[in-house]
Amino acid sequence: MLDTLISKHETASVGGSTTATFGRLLTAWLDHVEPDLAYQTVSGYKRLINKHIEPSLGAIKLRKLDWRRLNRSTER
Repeated sequence: MLDTLISKHETASVGGSTTATFGRLLTAWLDHVEPDLAYQTVSGYKRLINKHIEPSLGAIKLRKLDWRRLNRSTER
């Protein structure tokens, strides 16, 4: 499922370069899984995404996201 979402968002390009960001991918993932989750679970995920993930990783383009960036964001 996640591979499909990444592929779908990577191919959303303008002028040959992808505009897909990690934040957009997270939003698409949450929209996809939300119907199967409890309200409290979704609320918790949204809170974590908005507070911790989006500020440090949300604007990074998918093609530029790598393990070093992920590790650096968890060290803060």
